[in-house]
Amino acid sequence: MKSRGSIDNLGVPPRAGWVAAYLCAGMAALGAASGSALADGSGSLGGQASAATPTITIFSNSGGSQTLPPYIPFSILNLGSSGTANTLVTQSNVTATSSQVSLPSGSQIAQIAFGNGNTQSGVYAGSVLSDSGSPFGAADTTTDYLAAGGRNGTVTVSYSQSQTSLNMLWGVLNSGNSANLITFTSASGATVATVNGSQIGAGLPSGSGFNSSSSTVALNLSNIAPFTSVTFSDTKQHAFELALGTGSSTLAFGGRGLLPEPASFALLGTALGGLALLRRLKKIP
Repeated sequence: MKSRGSIDNLGVPPRAGWVAAYLCAGMAALGAASGSALADGSGSLGGQASAATPTITIFSNSGGSQTLPPYIPFSILNLGSSGTANTLVTQSNVTATSSQVSLPSGSQIAQIAFGNGNTQSGVYAGSVLSDSGSPFGAADTTTDYLAAGGRNGTVTVSYSQSQTSLNMLWGVLNSGNSANLITFTSASGATVATVNGSQIGAGLPSGSGFNSSSSTVALNLSNIAPFTSVTFSDTKQHAFELALGTGSSTLAFGGRGLLPEPASFALLGTALGGLALLRRLKKIP
């Protein structure tokens, strides 16, 4: 006598029952694979991650040519253009109403403040010898950008609303745990995430022409717990140069982005194959 829970007692043909079980297993595995990718922050489709290191998506880099990266999928926050080339423009706080350099209208940034450094932290235009190199390339001598001066200089960006990601042009990339350091801070003052130049350099694909002494990198940092301010700093001799981005894109080096992993494709194929086989078996008398 079959038990009450057997497949036959449920009115399902034995072969179809095995297919149904196979299908359920495939779908369950697919769900588990997707869930794990989202939970550990390795997929850009995931929700808020609690990890201390953001998800790093690199779009392109200048390959050490001291030019702009070839692909930048976001707009750059426009701080203006200096009338005098290759200079420190200002060390004063930048707000919507500041005089020398002001924030563009509609920006979610409330203030950009500067502090410390043996080289002055502030807004620069072009490259300044022994101080900073423009993330817009050596040929651009007037477009304004941000620089945290060497030996503990800082640039602190405060937002009017909580953020969970950041687009930026990362200037000449320096290696080291405290070199080119970005610290994300919550409204309560807690550090929710950090990332440094070494982590960005390690994330660049081989053959990308990256040069740690002169490359600018276009990237997105995401899956960050809500933050209301971000501080850029550097303990080394030279400045941490950057330009903030607005908007976003899912495309990265080699077209990588929000594409499912190969294992997910395989599991999806298994589930769809099981569905097709189940439909055929239902037609057999």
